[in-house]
Formats: sequence, structure tokens, C-alpha cells
Amino acid sequence: MLPLDPSMNAALPGAPLTEEEERALGIRRPVYIPATDEKRKRRLSSWRVISGVLSVMLVCVAGCGVVGFVGQKQIAKIFTGPLKTTLGHPSYNYTNVPVTPVATPGLAANFIKSAVTATGVDSSYNPIDITSHFTAGSDVVLVVRVQGVSDNTTHTVTVQWFLGDVPIQASRPNTSVTRTNWPVAGVNITFKLQYSEAGEGSARVYWDSPNDTSTSPNDPHLGQTIYFGVYPPNVTPTPPPPSTPAPTTTPNPSASPTGALAPPVAWREQD
Repeated sequence: MLPLDPSMNAALPGAPLTEEEERALGIRRPVYIPATDEKRKRRLSSWRVISGVLSVMLVCVAGCGVVGFVGQKQIAKIFTGPLKTTLGHPSYNYTNVPVTPVATPGLAANFIKSAVTATGVDSSYNPIDITSHFTAGSDVVLVVRVQGVSDNTTHTVTVQWFLGDVPIQASRPNTSVTRTNWPVAGVNITFKLQYSEAGEGSARVYWDSPNDTSTSPNDPHLGQTIYFGVYPPNVTPTPPPPSTPAPTTTPNPSASPTGALAPPVAWREQD
């Protein structure tokens, strides 16, 4: 048979021409129903889930590192400006710190003769390296001289430590010493405290004080008050210059002879 030319629009003999003829002959064409279901999703493997989580974590860590590095530079720029003095390196007030240790006597100075600060004591409890300037983290040793007390009597010497105007002796050991043996020549009593912060420190020494939290300079139990400076580790102490007494035109009969030096307040004879 010759191939049928589609342009001839001729139907095969006996072939139905319309759908009605097909239905009359009982011919039913298959109905095309398009697929409406979604494609089946592929299940992710455990390795892909773990690798994805790790990738997100690495990105977050890298981002935080970059932000921290940039932020640190910005903070450094801020502190190099006018705020550096007040925030980066706070200023401290050492107005009351003397060049050398000098204690101010109180109403109980008849028994507590003197007080001096040093970096340590020797085997006889005499101060070593007497100074008014300490570094934060180092020990401040306070040596108190008690003299003129009747032997076989019980008395208590108490120290109250301060940083600025804030007492810091709470819950700290070595703040009170009680004795019944008092040598006639006198005895040294030592106290020690380590300052962890910088600032102007001070110590008040009391004799038989019923209330060692008193801060009144007129307390009858206050024996001596001494100031000292606690400086940051990276700061060199610069003590204030000593005050120059005003010249006097009238001779003082009780003054020392020309060429003689009067002993400082913290000075005492060696036993």
C-alpha cells in the first residue's frame, strides 16, 4: 500500500469520522488525566544535615570574630580620645599620702606611741623598707609601737583598714591583737593587709576599742592614723613634694639647735 498523504484529508474506509460515530460503534478513547500530585521529595541524608549545621556554625563563629576584632579597634579609638583619662586609666586621689610614713596621733596615743608602714619586718618585728607607697597586690605591713602599759594587764590593739573612705577590714584576719604581757621598754605589734585595688589607703589603730567601726577622729580609743598610697602595677608612684614650712622671724626656744635634725614622728629607738 502507498503511504497516505495527510494533505488529502481522506479518511480510511470504514473508520469513524466523528465522536458520535465512535460512540455509536462502541469505541471509547482513553481519557488523558494530567498528573496533579507533587513530585516526591528526596530525603536528605544525615551527612548533608550535619555538614549543613557545621557550615552555619563556622559562618557564625567567623562573623563573631570579625565583629569582635572590628569592635575592639573601635573601642580602642574611643579610649584614645578624651575619655581615656576617665575610663581607660582612672585617676586616683593621693592627697593625704605623705612622702614618708607619718602617723597622726589620737586621744589614745599615750599607749600607742607610733605607727609606720613598711614592706616587711625582721625577726625582732622591726619594720623593713619603711615607705608610704605600695603596689596593688603587694602586702602593706603596719608596725604599731605600744609602750607605757602596766604588765600583766589585758589590752587589745585593733586596726581598721580603709581604701579611700570605705572600710575594707570586714571578714579579714589579723585586725586585732590581745596581750597580757607588756614589756616596760615597749613592744611592736604588726598587722598586714594586701590591697587588690589601687587608691589612697589608710589605717586607724585603736586601743581597747569597744566598737572598732568608729571613724570619728575624736574617738577616745583612737591611737594613730596613717595614710599610704596603693598604685596600679604599671604606674610609678609620684609622691607629692614635701610641704615647706613658712619662715619664722621669732626664734623658738623649744626648737632644735642649729644643725640638729628632729626625729620624725614614726622614729623610735631600737630595743
